[in-house]
Amino acid sequence: MTEMPQEKPRRPVVGLPDILGIAAGLTLLFFLVARHHRYFPDDTFITLRYARNLAEHGQLAWNLGELTEGYSSALHVLMLAGMISTGMAPESAAFALATGSTLLLLFIGFCTARLILREPKDASLRSLCWVAFAATPALAVWTAGGLETMLNAALMSGGLYFVLRLSLDRSRILHACIAGTLFSLAILTRQDNAPVIAAVALVTLLVPGWGRGRRLLIATILAGLPAGVALVHMAVRLSVYGLAFPLPFYAKTGLPLSLRLSNSLEFMASDLIWLPILVTGIAAALVLVRRSASFATLIGAISLLSQLIFVTWAGGDHMLAGRLIITTVYSSLILILELCRIQPRRIGLAFSTVAVAATLLSAGTLRTNMTDGAGAIGKMVANHIEKNWPAGSVIALHTAGSTPFFASDMVYIDMLGLNDPHIATRSDIPLITAYQHFPGHAKGDGAYVLSRRPDFIISGLAEGSPVEEKWFLSDVELAQSPEFARCYRRETAEIAYDRSRITLLSDNPYPLIFTYYRRICG
Repeated sequence: MTEMPQEKPRRPVVGLPDILGIAAGLTLLFFLVARHHRYFPDDTFITLRYARNLAEHGQLAWNLGELTEGYSSALHVLMLAGMISTGMAPESAAFALATGSTLLLLFIGFCTARLILREPKDASLRSLCWVAFAATPALAVWTAGGLETMLNAALMSGGLYFVLRLSLDRSRILHACIAGTLFSLAILTRQDNAPVIAAVALVTLLVPGWGRGRRLLIATILAGLPAGVALVHMAVRLSVYGLAFPLPFYAKTGLPLSLRLSNSLEFMASDLIWLPILVTGIAAALVLVRRSASFATLIGAISLLSQLIFVTWAGGDHMLAGRLIITTVYSSLILILELCRIQPRRIGLAFSTVAVAATLLSAGTLRTNMTDGAGAIGKMVANHIEKNWPAGSVIALHTAGSTPFFASDMVYIDMLGLNDPHIATRSDIPLITAYQHFPGHAKGDGAYVLSRRPDFIISGLAEGSPVEEKWFLSDVELAQSPEFARCYRRETAEIAYDRSRITLLSDNPYPLIFTYYRRICG
């Protein structure tokens, strides 16, 4: 293994190419954010319901008075709750936090470009690489989307940046402590960062010239700090909720491995268009493994590979734009920069230009002004039921984000189990419907739902549908239940909506037909 040069690094002067690159990258990013600003997924509203309940009622709960952990990111929820408690609107807080995280990520990428390509002659190279990084369409989508995605990417990338700085032979223990702290915060953001952190710590054990004791200390700091935080968090979770992991983990990993692998391949294939830099990063890695075993190459390659392997095992994700693999964008930047460092300048320029061209081509061909169907329709349904159904009604549904968030005076049963421990931990899952193959949509329990005696049941998607359409497992089991047939009556309502703003409803009737079941037994 070779390292980046260990002499005291010269800090590159921020010249005209850097300034032009920053201007171009930020312009492209915020242009793309504006194009995708309507994309605010239903899952974001799950997080916001927890954060708002914590800020306004002091309860980290989906339904007030019920202890559940249906969020995947403790740190994200806590930060949002703090922002909401200052008077910010929840949606504004989510967007502000995502935007700040994105800007931090871009700053880390800029510092990384200056760390790897330090020579004055490389200014145009690092600017091109950074533009390809900053203008990645997936970053814009998740800046608008408001989930923990960008916060997680910024924290993990910050940790990896300080790991890269270990190769400079200066303040290695300090840099390891900073990286370990950032990785610890990333673990509180998403615990599935653990495989990447462990793999990176393992790489530091293999670096020659650092001394065995120094290598062991650095690896222990990098892996030990996050592991300690994760164990404390897990102990708190066990004592409060009685489970080792958040409910979404159980709800999303309860599928057979073969099906999860099949889902993940579809997920990867559909999301590469949103992550063109990942393709060029993988291409750079294939060249580098044959030409350079530098520390930066190993960190970039192992962080990218370990993330892809874990997400493949987990079964991918049902949301667009590579939400679970956003951190590979930074790993790809490392690999592209390192390729440009070791190759002749003309090859580096050609490769970085191709990376920019791929990013621009992707950005120009993607659909814009998308609306998340569940989020948009769920909000319309919420407005209807808040006006027409009694406050405090118990409602069973599959759309666990927007409808509960906007109709907040009701009590909800999440029939997919993301916010219900009984359904999330169910193990005997018959795979009956096509929609069960989507990650996070496999589980349900019709008998359990009926045992809760909900006042209303919204089967199917956000707008509801007859149980005979069998969208999800609970729909199938409800349709087979004599008790359901006896005690619930199907009703419909018409909901008007602005077709010029909600673009995903082009195939739906106007007005929207809202279908639900009302309990008629005492």
